[in-house]
Parts: sequence; C-alpha cells; structure tokens
Amino acid sequence: MKDAILVIDFGTSNCRAIAFDAKNGTAIESCSRKYAISSPKPGYSELDPEELWRFSVECVREVVRSLEDVRICAINFSFIGTSLICVDERFKPTYPCILCFDSRAVSEAEEMAKRFATQTFHFSKWASAAKIKHIKNTMPEVYEKTRYFWSIQQFILARLGLEPAWDPTIANLQYLYSPANKTWDQDILDDTGITVEQLSGKVLASDGIAGLVSKFGDVDLGVKVPVLVGAHDGAIGIIGLGIMDESEDVLGESAGTFDHIGFLANIDPDRPMTAKWAPGPLENTFVRMYGFPTYGADVEWFMREIVGSSDRDAYADMETNNVFDGAPGPVFVNPSFSGNGMFSGLSLSVTRHDLFKAMLEALTFETRRGMEQALASKQGGCTRIRIGGGPARSDVWTQLRADVTGMKIERLVNHDSSALGAAIMAAAAVGLYPNLRAAVDQMIVIKDVFEPDAKRQAAYNERYREYLERIPTHS
Repeated sequence: MKDAILVIDFGTSNCRAIAFDAKNGTAIESCSRKYAISSPKPGYSELDPEELWRFSVECVREVVRSLEDVRICAINFSFIGTSLICVDERFKPTYPCILCFDSRAVSEAEEMAKRFATQTFHFSKWASAAKIKHIKNTMPEVYEKTRYFWSIQQFILARLGLEPAWDPTIANLQYLYSPANKTWDQDILDDTGITVEQLSGKVLASDGIAGLVSKFGDVDLGVKVPVLVGAHDGAIGIIGLGIMDESEDVLGESAGTFDHIGFLANIDPDRPMTAKWAPGPLENTFVRMYGFPTYGADVEWFMREIVGSSDRDAYADMETNNVFDGAPGPVFVNPSFSGNGMFSGLSLSVTRHDLFKAMLEALTFETRRGMEQALASKQGGCTRIRIGGGPARSDVWTQLRADVTGMKIERLVNHDSSALGAAIMAAAAVGLYPNLRAAVDQMIVIKDVFEPDAKRQAAYNERYREYLERIPTHS
C-alpha cells in the first residue's frame, strides 16, 4: 500500500486536489475545478467563497474515489497569499472573497503606509488591513454583519470543523501581523476597528497540525487524518523546489498567477532585515521573495479575451508562430494588469501573435527584475533558477527565461511546486521522514535543464535595459 499526502491547492483561478506519493513526490491522482473571477467594478477582483469550498470538496471526492491501495497519511494546503473573506458568527460569508490583486483600497493603503511603514515593515497596497478599512468606510452594512475577517486559510479550516488558525506566511500578508514580534499588531488593528478575536487570532507554525478529520466535507476518508494548517503558495513553493539553503547557487521561481522568485534564509540577529523579508514556512526562517502580480493571469486573460481559447492547441499556435530571438517587435507591453497595464505601438499590421510575444517577453523581463532584487540580498552567488508552476510546462517560455536571465533553468519532473512543497512538509510533519531535508531529497527530481543561448542573451540584455527605462519600477 502506498503512503500518500493529499494537498488542496487554492490558486487564484482554480482549486486542485492532488494525491502525492510520499515516497517519490509523483502525483498519483489529481482533480481541478476552475472558478471565475468577478470584477463588478474597475479594480475589483472577487470570488465566491462557497464556490471555493464546494470545488475543494468536489476535487477531493474525485481524487479519493480514484485511489486504489493508497493510504492518505496527511492533508495539507497551499493558499494564495492576500485574500479576505468576511463571515458572520455562523461562518457564512457576508461578502465575496476579495483577492490579492484587488485594488479598491489603494488610497486607504497609502494613508496607512504613512502611519505604519518602517524599515522592517512595508505596507502593501494589496493589504487586507486596508481592504477591511475600505469596507468599514464604504460598506458599513457589510462591516456590521461581519463577525470574523479571515483569509481562505481560516475559512477552509473552519468548514472542516477545525480551529481557524493562521500560519505566519499568511498572517504576515494581511499586514495586521508583526513577524518580528510574532504577534498581531494592535495599532493597525485599532486603526481598522477590529480585534484579535475577530481574526480567530491563533498563529501556528506552517507545519503545525490543525487537527484530525475523518471527512472532507461529505467525503469519507475512512480514517482520521492529520490536517496541517498550510502556508502561502509562494513561500511553500520554495520548499517544493528543494531550496533549503541560500548558500547554494540557486534561486527558486514558483510561477502562476503571481511570479514568485526568491530563497529561504535563516534568521540571523546580526543580519539587517528589511521590509522585503517575510516569515518563512519553517521555524526561524525568512523568505526573500519578489512577487509580480497578475503574471499568469495576464496570459490567461490574453488567451481568453484576445485569442478566444486557452486550450493547449491555442497556446501551441501562439508559441510556434513566434520567434523569441531577442529581436524587437512592433508592440510594447506594460504587464501590470492590476490597473496600469497597456499595449503601445499598435497599428493595423499588428497581429495577436505580435501581442503574445510582447507580453511573454515583458513578463520574463519582470522575472529578471525579480531575480536581480532577490540576488541583491542573497548570501552566495547564483548560476541557476529552479522553476515550478504553470509556465514551466512551456518549453518555449522556459527557454526564454534562460535567454533573458542568462541563467540555467532547472525544471522539475513535478511542476506543481507549491503543492509539492505542501506534500513534502506534511510527509515530514507526520513522521514519514526523519526530517524535511530527507523528504526533499526523496520527493524532488530534476527533469531537464535549459541553457541560455549567448546570442539571444546579448540581444535580450539590450531589450531589458530599454524595458527598465520605460518601466523603472512597479509600485
């Protein structure tokens, strides 16, 4: 009988359940359900919380039904980072789930940043704290009906009948938590008008056990299974790429709706920490990570709205009818599609293939920008990037990464780095391995390596400099 870890991965565009073989990290069975992002007003990005729960149950049902001679040893989660779900005293949503790149509360975030930002605390425009304040100011009826202000993490744990705990990686991204003090920040709570109790404020380690369940919704698991609290997909994706020591010459890139690139570092009291450091998924670790929002979502939007299809044949047409050689095309793209995105240089001769090429190149320039920012604080050099996530499935885009960054790109057998990281952490937490390193060594396998082409790299170096002149930074 195989030992398996069941992971439920809540992404921005879909929910997946994957049963991983605890011996070698391969996916035994998987199922996904795609949910629709609603944008009722410019800058708004929302999901139906009930759909999140329903789809997770449906995916678990399909996976469990397909398993034969398999024992589920643990359940763990990978979550998108900044999400806000308002619920009443019965845990029923009072408003749709507000997603990470929803920009409705930018003005509140800017005002709060003036009051609360420090050298070691950067207040993001995506902060749930600002969105709570926005709800208080503009939707008082929702604010009054809301008993708890949660992320997807607490919502799902509560639906399982478990304590709706947080882990540090998710708590930090709400900008209501002080990672340095490992406590909720009372000054920011007071500013939003909520209490620790309204957060269900217990914070567990990312590999902490939230409890035991014998059912996932109405799906009978047969035995009581330990459930871990889970973690932020970007942070846990570093584990899923097998990157445990920043002294190694490798960065991890977990690419999906966001592009996360960075490394795991041990806390060192003699090392200056800045606001760019976030709590890691392991005790006494921090993550240095660059995240570009709407990364994969840009491409998904383009395929859906411009091409009219996002199936494999449509992607293949876009890739095979383009040449990514570093030569400039007619179109320039600002890929910040959370409000500032644009195409320029349009003419009647421009094709959708031109648009696709410009978009992929711009997004890959952002990968390089993230790589450079991460390396500025990394101890030890870097000659390679290990990649996971949806874009890793594309040979064309993976090679483009090598040519733009000048780094070797290592691709794993299993592209689902965030979900795999959750499986690895769970396997170690329930004792299937003596420690996390042993689990990493057994469950991660590199499939292939993409080398940069010197001629294309030189051409893209020039293009990248021009890109930075036009888009020097993203706020």
